[in-house]
Amino acid sequence: METPQTFKLQVVKDQTFTKQTIHLSGIRYENCRFIDCTLSYVGGPGEMSNCFMSPNTVWAFGGPVPMILETLQRYGWRFVSGTESPEEPIRFPSDAM
Repeated sequence: METPQTFKLQVVKDQTFTKQTIHLSGIRYENCRFIDCTLSYVGGPGEMSNCFMSPNTVWAFGGPVPMILETLQRYGWRFVSGTESPEEPIRFPSDAM
């Protein structure tokens, strides 16, 4: 029986990125710092572990991701920026049932 191949992420460790556009898909970032960067996510596997993002870091979503976020919002998910403080705890849609 044939086993499916696992997707291996490229690993980036201990790097500091400043004022760059960083692509997240297909990469695992470990112990990295993102200073005033744009983090671009278009879908697919990717990971971050023990990373720092400055307050001016911007997220950019492409591919199917904006549609996914819009659909989640329709089902009660709420997304806030780091500068907003939610009035009440954010609840997952399954908590409302």
